[in-house]
Amino acid sequence: MGLFKKRATEPNEVERLRHEITSMAARLDEADAAKQRLGEQVHGIVQRLDTPLTPPPAAPPVAEPPVDPDAFRALLGRVHDLAARLEGLDARITSVSTELANQIAELSSDLDGVGDADIAGLTEQLHDAQVKLAAEQARYQIAFRQDLAQLADQLKRA
Repeated sequence: MGLFKKRATEPNEVERLRHEITSMAARLDEADAAKQRLGEQVHGIVQRLDTPLTPPPAAPPVAEPPVDPDAFRALLGRVHDLAARLEGLDARITSVSTELANQIAELSSDLDGVGDADIAGLTEQLHDAQVKLAAEQARYQIAFRQDLAQLADQLKRA
């Protein structure tokens, strides 16, 4: 027990030890306070986790706008008119395609009948016929596009 009876030889050393003990006590108090704050936070989190969630309120039903019977009938009439016009356009395109196919078949049979006799003359005739066919096809295409443009314009107005 001679260790406890030993006196410090320097008076500053005792002061320094007292100061260290005081600072350690202050840090210990701060750590205890922080521990208590963390404990309270954990307790609050546990309470929030234990609380059951309430379901969100149901959305109100969306009412559909009423349909005006007269407007519906008018729209239905426009749809029927449009369908009739499309059927007419389809018939027209079919007849033009058939006519072009017949003309090509005629040219083919003319070429088969001639053989090798007058290739230069036939080539010239074929070229002229192709030019006529191309011009006719362009006219039909322009007329078709005009019909489509009129139809689109009527749909925009409707």
